[in-house]
Amino acid sequence: MTRAIVELARRRRETRDLILSCVQCPLRDNARPYPVPFHGPFHPAFIVLGDAPDQTDHRRRTPFSGPQGRMLRRLLAEASLRVDDALLVTAVCCNPWGTPDRDHLDACRPHLEAQLGLAPAGTPVLAVGQVALSALAPDARLRGLHGSVLVIDGRPVMPIHHPAYLLRDPTARPAVREALRRFASLLQGLGPEWFRAEVCSLCAEAAVAWDHRQMPFCRRHEGEIRRNETRAARRRIAQNRAAQQRLEL
Repeated sequence: MTRAIVELARRRRETRDLILSCVQCPLRDNARPYPVPFHGPFHPAFIVLGDAPDQTDHRRRTPFSGPQGRMLRRLLAEASLRVDDALLVTAVCCNPWGTPDRDHLDACRPHLEAQLGLAPAGTPVLAVGQVALSALAPDARLRGLHGSVLVIDGRPVMPIHHPAYLLRDPTARPAVREALRRFASLLQGLGPEWFRAEVCSLCAEAAVAWDHRQMPFCRRHEGEIRRNETRAARRRIAQNRAAQQRLEL
């Protein structure tokens, strides 16, 4: 066993233990018997990011084990995407008995980052539903971005409708099937630029420009690109300063 594998096994064990022992927010009271950590191989081909576990996930301690998860697994299989090749992660590790809010996402953010970091850099992410997308890009809206590809923290991210949405509106299933076929093409090597959204992320007008995340903007909102670039640069500076301070301690 190589040193890299040993180190990855250690990180996976530590991440799992931190999640199982977490008491960062009141949602821990809903975790019966435990929070739900990641599940998947050491070297996943892609990441499936959901919103939160349901009660079946809690019992089996595996994301996407309940009825909605089984629907997603069937859709993935139809697109020749093997769940066994995926790292399964949820943005929130405990059942919120409803839709997770921003406080839940923020409390679970360290766990999400740790779990995503278990996959190789640049591993594509399938973000299932608005909550999963918001966990990665708080300003992004699924409408207009469905089936397109963003680039967030160096990872291609494709948002798709949540299975719960498909249960309410079965007519959306063909669009999800087409998105998953596109995601399979992404895994085969096509670049994110092939899957740009064509509608502005802030309105319904046609996109004419894209920022560093491939977020689309129309001509009226094109100025948002420069503002987003400035925000991203400030975040990078703050992160570098924080990292430097940790090294100095």
